[in-house]
Amino acid sequence: MIYDDWANWLNLFSMIAMLGLISLVAQVISLRYFLFFCQKLAPLQQKWMILVWATLPFMLMLTTLVPGLSSSQIHNQGTVVGPFGFIHWHHTDLFIYTGWHGWLLVAVSVWCVSRFAMFVYSQWQLIRRIKLLNEQGSSDTSNNIMVLPTRDVIAMTIGYLTPQIYVSNGLLEQSSPEQQRIIFRHETAHLRYRDNLARCYLDFMTYLLPDILRKPLLQRFTLVTEHIADHHAAATSDPNDVADTLIAVARLQLQSLPQTHGQAYLITSDQLNDRIQELLAPSQPARFHLWLLILILGLMASGALSAIDAIHHLFDQLLAH
Repeated sequence: MIYDDWANWLNLFSMIAMLGLISLVAQVISLRYFLFFCQKLAPLQQKWMILVWATLPFMLMLTTLVPGLSSSQIHNQGTVVGPFGFIHWHHTDLFIYTGWHGWLLVAVSVWCVSRFAMFVYSQWQLIRRIKLLNEQGSSDTSNNIMVLPTRDVIAMTIGYLTPQIYVSNGLLEQSSPEQQRIIFRHETAHLRYRDNLARCYLDFMTYLLPDILRKPLLQRFTLVTEHIADHHAAATSDPNDVADTLIAVARLQLQSLPQTHGQAYLITSDQLNDRIQELLAPSQPARFHLWLLILILGLMASGALSAIDAIHHLFDQLLAH
């Protein structure tokens, strides 16, 4: 057993681990419905709602950690009260590391560390690819782009804090000046809206979820950022011309099968249809579905908080404290 201050700390982290686990389970259950309602929104609304949805578990854990660190929150017999009074964690001055508190804390910690290590490794691989691209490419200062010496058809934006546009000789040689102007304006939109940084943030915030669940969320977010960039390009060009450029680039890409992996530059048939439809018939901001999603997120948050007490007491009765 562990007593006093160390016990208070370990019990607090155990409570946060349980809250994080319940929040992740709620995300797993709600993901399909969240994406369904999310598609009813305009692209910019979707982008922000996806980021909020991914951030929610960490916000809940933070709102539990902050009051838990305050000595004023510890009441009679070492009871800690969580945010908004939802959580009442009793006997925090005693921690039994062989009980379910200890096992829960260890299991969640191992999962978090292993997933974080995988995230760091994937980012290290990306940094290596960016370095390789910079070594192979040549800078076009007139257009502020990097030109890759390959016949593959590539147009992409890579990097977080200082993102860079990369295009290939194959694209420049097989596209018209008007198509290139549309492509550059599309890629410039990714720079302007910090889409790569937002994607990295989403990637990090959802890395605790299994990959099979993260994939559709990340794909949807990538498609939404493409919609926003397409609209940015259509602001100074005819939407039909932008759609024709998308079709032309997709056709060239399917012929060349590029090997360099970047940010979703290979346009699939499903994505192409979705992007063209959004260009020609733009989605309008939907207040009803937006507020419905906000309500769902609020219920999910309050449900996760209120479930802590019930599960806590159930485990105390069935398992060793």
